[in-house]
Amino acid sequence: MLILGFLFIIAVVVAFGLALLRPWFCFVLLIGFVPIEGVIQTYFPFFASDANRPLLNYTVALTGAATVAIRFFREPDSFRNAVNPVLVLVIILQFLGYAALLWTPDYPNGLALTWSKAPYSILYLLLTPLLISTLPEFGRARIPFIFVSTAVLMFLVASPNVRFENARLVNYIGAGMKTGVLANGQLGVLVLIFVALMTYQGTRKLVFPLAAFAGLYGLGIGFYTGARGQVMAGILVVFLAYPFARRIKNFGNFMTIGAGLGIFLLLMLLSIRFFIGDGNADRWTFESLASGGGRAEIVGVSLAAYFSNPGSWLLGAGTGSFSELMNNEHVYPHNYFVEALLELGLVGFVVYLAILFLVARSAYQLYVRHREDDYLRPIVVLLIGVALFVLLISLKQGTVHSPGHTFVWFLLIARLNARDLSEESRELQAEDPPAEEYHESEAMDERLEHA
Repeated sequence: MLILGFLFIIAVVVAFGLALLRPWFCFVLLIGFVPIEGVIQTYFPFFASDANRPLLNYTVALTGAATVAIRFFREPDSFRNAVNPVLVLVIILQFLGYAALLWTPDYPNGLALTWSKAPYSILYLLLTPLLISTLPEFGRARIPFIFVSTAVLMFLVASPNVRFENARLVNYIGAGMKTGVLANGQLGVLVLIFVALMTYQGTRKLVFPLAAFAGLYGLGIGFYTGARGQVMAGILVVFLAYPFARRIKNFGNFMTIGAGLGIFLLLMLLSIRFFIGDGNADRWTFESLASGGGRAEIVGVSLAAYFSNPGSWLLGAGTGSFSELMNNEHVYPHNYFVEALLELGLVGFVVYLAILFLVARSAYQLYVRHREDDYLRPIVVLLIGVALFVLLISLKQGTVHSPGHTFVWFLLIARLNARDLSEESRELQAEDPPAEEYHESEAMDERLEHA
């Protein structure tokens, strides 16, 4: 097994070296970084200790920063529209979380939710969106994301430290230490979404069957890890977004789209058949799915606490204050909307709603602009589908104080739409000569006629 670990390390080093010159590939690696880190730690416990764990984080952060810097010197024009209203609002929301530490009743918990996660916020909010500048670049990242992520998950399952515990596939990286179970399941479901929503016209013949296997395996990892919310949200997103990813041109095309949905259903049934067994079946019973892990109770307690304290309606009860309500049983509400309202008040809640509104508007504009383009349309739908997926997941996990993988997709949609609008404006300006030039040309014509 140690040989597998060394092979994985070599592959990661080569991949990040390649990423320095290919920003879209660096984007792929950063999106899958948490599971990649977990695989390295399970094969090499040296990186699992509190003292050595930051080595991986710093290495990845420096690689991302170096990739952005290299791109800036090679393609400075690609950074246009990096600063947009959504980014500004996201930064404001982050600073509200830091400011709310001043009046929280649970300062240690608030500090753990904010400052300790600040490096990840910088990585995913400021650096990662800069790695994708155009829709075709995101299109180039699709197939690498599918196969790189699937390889990571396969190395993870092959680890001797992986076993079922409480109906979940858990990866132990040391004594009593385990990696993020839900992060592994979420990556698997993301693979399924990428497989289902991308088109394969023009790709090599083996790409589609290999991608179908990747989708089957990714969904299977979702079942293995017990990531119920991720699996249900991913399946819903595929069914909602799939018809929009392809244009219906005629009856034959309609039947092809229907066959594609049929293949997806087959993958889902096969995944249930092969990946739900004695070790994890209890987590996928109807009773377990219906319980929702007590999320409804958390929402109810949070809203009741908010409305019963008018003094905190405007600015909230403070970052991390939720733990006081639940007697430290839960350190955050597991719901972005509830957390923004309870801990950051109406101010934070309105900022969050404004972010969602601008992202939804940008997504709509992107889709309308490119719906007649058979190449860009599925890329746009995939991007919107992933954003919808992470939004749904934010209703049952994640904290607004450390948005990470959720906001990066929102920022990407906003940036790409802003870039499209900027390109359209520049094209219009190029077509219409400035007024002054027009008047000068008219004056020249008059002088010629007079002569």
